[in-house]
Amino acid sequence: KIDGEQMWLRIMGPPGSSKTTLASIAGSSERTIMRDTFTGLLSGWKDDQEQDASMVPLIADRALIVKDADAMLQQPNVTQIMSELRAFYDKKIAVTYRNRINYDYTNIRSSFIFCGTHTLRDMDNTSLGERFLDFELHVTDKDRNEISKRVLANQIALVYANVNPEVKLQERAKGFIDGHLLTRTLTGILGDKEKTSILQLGSLISYMRAQVSRDYKGRIKYKPYPEVPSRIVGQLTKVFQCVPAIFNTTSIPPITHRLIRHATRDIINVHSLRYRVCEVLHADPFVSGEEVCRSMHPTPPEVIAREIENMVELGMMEIAQKRTSAQYIINTFGLKPHIYEQFGMI
Repeated sequence: KIDGEQMWLRIMGPPGSSKTTLASIAGSSERTIMRDTFTGLLSGWKDDQEQDASMVPLIADRALIVKDADAMLQQPNVTQIMSELRAFYDKKIAVTYRNRINYDYTNIRSSFIFCGTHTLRDMDNTSLGERFLDFELHVTDKDRNEISKRVLANQIALVYANVNPEVKLQERAKGFIDGHLLTRTLTGILGDKEKTSILQLGSLISYMRAQVSRDYKGRIKYKPYPEVPSRIVGQLTKVFQCVPAIFNTTSIPPITHRLIRHATRDIINVHSLRYRVCEVLHADPFVSGEEVCRSMHPTPPEVIAREIENMVELGMMEIAQKRTSAQYIINTFGLKPHIYEQFGMI
């Protein structure tokens, strides 16, 4: 309902981590459209009927929830799907059907919630990655035990008491979303703390997911630059604006900052090599390449060296020198001050 960047979210987690349950509960709202998977926004044919055959009218001003978005990446027309989504995100998409019927869709907005496993990370920046906020379900051994116990209790309740806990949750979610949340007009009032967080974390994301292109010999093809973080800044701003509505207040509750930090960590991927290098250098600034490799064992040293070179090219790291006890001069590596400060926020 609020103008600005569209809110697109990837919810990622291992199989059985309750992604489908979360999707089903939120999908009980009349303001959502639920699909098992996603094959594109535009159909390949339009007959002589007046009704628009594409998905765009169905999702206009609604949230599209896809329970298994992994299958989308296996579609033979995945390149076309990504092209359609890029155009739709920019609020201008057109289609010409084979019988010469045309549709132009302008300023149509929809929230997208794609649920899937970590395979969704294959939607990198060149396809759609920069248009999504990420939220990863980090499932621990304790979580696995608790989920299993809950499934057991739910199954017993369903069989013996004829009570489906998920249906109850769907009814409550529908009442809250359609009867309360969508009637509220409150948006959060951003203070200096929120504005600083948005700008700092947006900048960090742009550096952390920037790519360095190399040729077949491993040489850098051209000077790499991080993206201008305009989209991610707009999305983070919208989170700060919208979350307070859930709590029926205009002030920014502390949980909003925790959500933003969680999303930032998941967007830049805590499992990535770049994140791990930053962890080492944030804990112990200006160490030698050998010490970095030792901290990240068993990752091959040549892989770490390549990533350090990428980070230097992107302007994330600086090189200094120090003299060893044997009077040798060696290079040391450290995060640049702005990266060090921003990484410390998460």
